[in-house]
Amino acid sequence: MIGTKLLRLKYTCEHPKAGTWGGEPSGSDDTVACVRVADFDRHRFRIKTGDLTMRDIPLRDRTSGMLKRGDLLIEKSGGGEHQPVGAVAQYDRDDPAVSSNFLARIRARPGFHARFLTYVHASLYESRLTAKSTKQTTGIQNLDLYAYLNERFGFRRTKNKRISRLT
Repeated sequence: MIGTKLLRLKYTCEHPKAGTWGGEPSGSDDTVACVRVADFDRHRFRIKTGDLTMRDIPLRDRTSGMLKRGDLLIEKSGGGEHQPVGAVAQYDRDDPAVSSNFLARIRARPGFHARFLTYVHASLYESRLTAKSTKQTTGIQNLDLYAYLNERFGFRRTKNKRISRLT
């Protein structure tokens, strides 16, 4: 091991990208799968197998919002009293898809393992750290992603310079 470092979560990923909902599917070239919170496998931290919801997504949103295998999806809106906002799942499919407007897409920066970061965020959710960054104005909880990603987490750098272990 080559030392431990406290890093803000924002330094482990590229700038988050908000999802989109689009319109009713028409069967045109604009129709693409859209991952929702309901598609999260909350035990495996992955997207469930099976069909995804199809939506018409404008080209500009498809261009900037297409998911890649390994992307992390964080619930930024929704939740409830017994299921707070902030759950995470990793997109591990090859199907062309975007994330819904209730999610934010996060990509791991070079040097970070996406699957490891999925477990980091899942553990922070389970320990209720996301609650510190949750705001509720109506009946819906909203995760202040900026505040959440400013939280610090202890990482340990390995010999191959990839950050992949907890302290």
